[in-house]
Amino acid sequence: RILLPASDLARETLAEGLRTAGNRVDVVTFYQTVIRPDLVPEDLTGISFVAFSSPSGVTAFQKLYGSRLPAHLRIVALGELTSRAAGDAYPRHELDMVNA
Repeated sequence: RILLPASDLARETLAEGLRTAGNRVDVVTFYQTVIRPDLVPEDLTGISFVAFSSPSGVTAFQKLYGSRLPAHLRIVALGELTSRAAGDAYPRHELDMVNA
């Protein structure tokens, strides 16, 4: 039996895979993904990379920084879905995908 704590935006992929393997899985929403209204954008001039671990992180970042980033900035994304979201949001930037 597995307890899977997740966000309100979590996909069912992991839970389904665990169930297919014969496990009983209880998915519990442990937190909500929200964008804090008081965030202030950092100066990205001295930043070399920005790393995303989820598509919702890409969305939140784009809401804060917009679609135009410094040209030198490289993007690292964890997994295929996050990589696709980052590529769609920032098609002019070099993108490295990391598989978990």
